[in-house]
Amino acid sequence: MGPKVKKRTFLSESVRRPLYLLHNPVSELPTKQLPTSGTIMRHYQFLISSKSKRFKQTKLNMACTGKTGSRDLSCKGKEFCDPDGKTYCLLRQIVNIWAQAGFEDMIISELAILEKLKNLNKEYRKQIQAHSLPNETIDAKKSRENSFIEIMEQLFDIAKSNFEQLIRSDKNLPRTREAINEDIEFLKDQRTERKWYIGSLDTKSSAMLQRRLERYKRQEKLREQQYMSNSDRCMSAPIPEENLYQNIENSPTKKRHKSAPADLQMYISDTETDKNSSESDESDSEFASSQKSSLANGKMKVNKLVTRDELIEATTPFCIRGLVSPELQTWLLSSLVNYLGGNPSQMNISKSSIYRQRVKILENKATVIRDNYREEMAGKQLCLHFDGKILKHLDENTNQSVLRDRVAVSITSPDFLDRTDLLLGILPAASGRANDELEVIHNLLESYEVCDDLFAICADTTAVNTGAKTGIIVRLCNILKKPILWVMCRHHMFEIMISKAMKLIYGVTSAPERTFYKDFKKNWESFFEVLSLDESKKKFKRFNEKELVVGSKLYKIYSEAKSYLKFALEHEIFPRDDYNHLVKYDAFYLNVESQKLENFVIHQPGANHNACFMADGLYTLVLEMTSSVIKYVPDDMLQSLEKAAFICSVIYAPWYLKSYKVEHAVNDDFQAFKDSYKVNHNKVARFS
Repeated sequence: MGPKVKKRTFLSESVRRPLYLLHNPVSELPTKQLPTSGTIMRHYQFLISSKSKRFKQTKLNMACTGKTGSRDLSCKGKEFCDPDGKTYCLLRQIVNIWAQAGFEDMIISELAILEKLKNLNKEYRKQIQAHSLPNETIDAKKSRENSFIEIMEQLFDIAKSNFEQLIRSDKNLPRTREAINEDIEFLKDQRTERKWYIGSLDTKSSAMLQRRLERYKRQEKLREQQYMSNSDRCMSAPIPEENLYQNIENSPTKKRHKSAPADLQMYISDTETDKNSSESDESDSEFASSQKSSLANGKMKVNKLVTRDELIEATTPFCIRGLVSPELQTWLLSSLVNYLGGNPSQMNISKSSIYRQRVKILENKATVIRDNYREEMAGKQLCLHFDGKILKHLDENTNQSVLRDRVAVSITSPDFLDRTDLLLGILPAASGRANDELEVIHNLLESYEVCDDLFAICADTTAVNTGAKTGIIVRLCNILKKPILWVMCRHHMFEIMISKAMKLIYGVTSAPERTFYKDFKKNWESFFEVLSLDESKKKFKRFNEKELVVGSKLYKIYSEAKSYLKFALEHEIFPRDDYNHLVKYDAFYLNVESQKLENFVIHQPGANHNACFMADGLYTLVLEMTSSVIKYVPDDMLQSLEKAAFICSVIYAPWYLKSYKVEHAVNDDFQAFKDSYKVNHNKVARFS
């Protein structure tokens, strides 16, 4: 009798009832064109109609299980796939069609394809659920259905973002220029009109490509033979030290052409220096020693045994900080080894090895830095600083540039002696909401074990941070169960002042940027030709202090602003560009006498977003100073611009620059409000 053999379940190919928004299901995907989203969903509905697949998870019905440690699938006869019977899972069918078109190496990973399939099925499930809603209007239903049908008619695009670059540099299947252009046009057609089809095998082109592949293989074989002969000659040289190959089973000649040690003897010297050097100094020629001797300027002599891991470890921190990719680092180290007379292949220097080594080095460095930070922060009174930013991020699945929320977290303390702050991390957050940012901040504080040492928090004055009930600070205090001092950002306090003044003078705008500033920045190239002339610099407009009455309140405010700006200018308190520009513009406009202003220039305008309130101060001062040289400001706005420039120069800029002193916050706020009360529109108009 024998064991009972389990019969294979075959899918029925009978025509079933029509599907909502998808027409009838299809028993197989068309192989003459790249499949659309609608065709894939119709075939998927056909697959899951089988009784054996009806109640399984979506990912199991769409694809086989994934390989361990890989982003590809393992189709070994499980689930749907049966290579012998030529039946495949849905994902494998899609990949095979793209491979049939010649795009096998130009598509995203199979796990990313599976994620797109699940999202597509989820969207279709939503449409079915929305169809049963009783309160949906006819127009809303029609609009929803039309938008979904448009998505279904589009190509299920799994090509990589750099598809064109990959197809032009494909070495596995070298193409002629005409074939490359034809493949690119084919993909464009499949994304739009879909008039092209995947034809049969072109025997002429196939024979030509086969010859090119054979020629390429012969060239690779010749290169390998040449490399092996050179490697054998290098390895046949006498070994300087008997204990050099202790890590290779004490055998200096064991398979050296296949697994040579990643070591290199570097001897850097100068020809003239070698002639003048003493021949009797034999200690420098010892192979295992590591000595350096200073010679003339620009010359050095090194005799050191260097391993591949040491080279990578020495260059990785600087390469990462300088945004040098692993590929460029590979070229750098290969060039260095070649220059020193070594063999990069012998050193096993490759992009993949450098990438793996960089990951290990970063993990080790991060552990060391984290331990040092914990030790430095232990037992000290700490102030937490955090701020949310939206930054560009490269998605690993789609290789697309996307925007992601990140939270920068740092720590300061009055007990720090040698540093101003410690940057704990710039971590990704699910969104810019209070819940997501709070989770990131709290987890980071717990990882550094500093929750009990916090006594203050410094952050922006946004509602997300300072909300009375659901703000990040309030909720963090509740989690830590301790009162915390609020040290809010002083710059944001005084930005409220300038924003109110600009609204009164320029009016309220709902646009993200002021058109007045935006046009000035756009035409800066033509303005710069005039403003860079020495004659134009002499005509820059300055504040006429003679119009102020000596001894008046405005004159006192003006004098205090001048003295502070001169102090900040002479001592270079603000090295950052935008702050430094604000100090110089304001000092020049208020007639401050300083050697720092001898080569005064107006820099190219920067950000002009309404959220950047410093832009109001910078643009207003520049427009006022250049109004006597270029005719950009309309005549009816000159008086308003003069008012704004006076407010920015004597009120906003000085107090904004002073606001970094937290210990003087109460007094500074009080004095700034007093000065603002004194300077009103009528007084500015007649300067009395």
